[in-house]
Formats: sequence, structure tokens, C-alpha cells
Amino acid sequence: MAFASQPEMAHAFVNHFKELFSAHELQQEAFPAICNLGPKVMSDCFSALLSPISKDDVWQVILVMDNNKAPGPDGYNVFFFKKVWNIIGDDIFATINEFFNSRKILKQINHVIITLIPKTKHAFQVNHFRPISCCNLLYKIISKILANRITPVLEIIISESQSAFLKNRKMLDNIFLIQELLHKYARKRTSPRCLLKINVHKAYNSISWELLEWMLKSIGFPHQFYAWIMECVSSTSFSVAINGSIFYHFKGQKGLRQGDPLSPYLFVLCLEYFSRNMQIFKDDVNFQFHPHCVAI
Repeated sequence: MAFASQPEMAHAFVNHFKELFSAHELQQEAFPAICNLGPKVMSDCFSALLSPISKDDVWQVILVMDNNKAPGPDGYNVFFFKKVWNIIGDDIFATINEFFNSRKILKQINHVIITLIPKTKHAFQVNHFRPISCCNLLYKIISKILANRITPVLEIIISESQSAFLKNRKMLDNIFLIQELLHKYARKRTSPRCLLKINVHKAYNSISWELLEWMLKSIGFPHQFYAWIMECVSSTSFSVAINGSIFYHFKGQKGLRQGDPLSPYLFVLCLEYFSRNMQIFKDDVNFQFHPHCVAI
């Protein structure tokens, strides 16, 4: 589809993203027993998850951010915050601390501009573009603080079969593993077997907020912590940037944002339901793991 004018392009993209981020009912009810098939958040982790933030916590998050990251709707980048921290530091800390105390975030802080990155050389359809969310810096700081707190917990509760986004795990390990498993598949004496490859279409955008909140609760995160996360996820709104102009304003109803520091970890957490669900097969008499695999 070719677009004749900028307003027509904007209308097409906004309609596309409204549909993409619109909520759909879960096709299958989540079962609490699935979460019991693996470790849960231990109570001794609560203090680290819920500890009050300090001005130094905020500064340390800003300090490690890339100076060249694109600014969000507020127009400020990290380099500016670093240069004038001695002037604005108290105000920035007060704003962020207010979120952690009230569990509410200003809608202006959580507004996002969707920047469109072409996937192909000659992109002319809406699905030829990858949406990247340019978040306000204040929101990124909040999100990064939460991401820093949830990461050590996920390293404990996420199954070893998941290797993305977690410290000391590499996706390359899974590639080597599958090569080893497939090495002798073609031999005549090998027992019948199959391999299932799943490609999650629009992976981040497909995440249900209902499932995310259910997972946070069921796997044992304290109420205050998952309330912070759900406020960050569910209070967002979007505009679309096209040729330097900003168009429309609409709310999301599902999905995680590419460009949000929290998104990779929340995606892994939701995928853990599928990973644990697969363990049920080990009790099925008609199912056998690969001879070199161990049913955990």
C-alpha cells in the first residue's frame, strides 16, 4: 500500500498500532498449578525488591546510561541530566521517589513516541516498519531501577532452558545444544522423534497485561512491587512520529514496549509459563524426551 500524503500515512500507522495494542481475551485460562512446577520468589528477596530508593540510586542509574540515546517526548537526553545534576538532582529524585511512594505515575511521564525503523530497503507498508518506543528519561530511570531489582530474582526463578536477557546466560548455548541434539537424528537406528520450533509473532506486542499481572502474583512477587510494574506497563500512551511530526494520542491495552528497560525481563517472565507448562509432558506416557535430555 502506497501513501499519498503525510496525514494518510499517520492515519494508517495509528490505526495499525491501535489494533496491535488493543486487548484480546486470553484464549486459555492460566492454571496456578503450572507456576508450582518451578521455584518462586523467596521472602528473603522482598527487602531488596521493596527497599526505599535514594538520590544516589537515581544518580547511579543515570550514570551508566548511554549519552547518545534518543530523547523521548520531553526532549531531554541523558547527557543533559548528567551535566546539570547538581542543579536538578533534588527535583528529579523527588519526582521519582513520589512514584515509588504513591504507586502512581503522571501520564505525561509515561507518554511514548513511536519511532518507525524500516525493516526493508523499500518499505511501503505499515508492517514493513519496526516500532521503537522513545520514552521520557524520567520514566526510563524508574524502569531501570525496577529492572535492576527484578533481574537477580529472575536469575533464580527462570528455568535454565531460557537463556535470553539474563546474566551469565547466552543464547549461543541453546544454538550449540540444538546442534548436538540434531547431530544423529538422521541415523537409521535412531528412535522416531520430532523437533518443535515456535516463532512468536510480534512477541513483545502480544503480551497480555492480564497474564503478566497473574504471573507476577502467582510466582510470588510482593504486592507493592508488582503494583509498581503494572502501573508502568498499563498507564502508557502513544503518539506516532512521521517525518519529524507527531501525530495522535492513544492508549495501549496490551503489549510491552521495545525501548523500555523493563520489557525484556517481563517478556522472559511471561514466557516462563510456557516453559513450565512443557514440563507436564514428562508425565505423559506417550511423550519421551530426547535421549540426551534430562526432564527437570
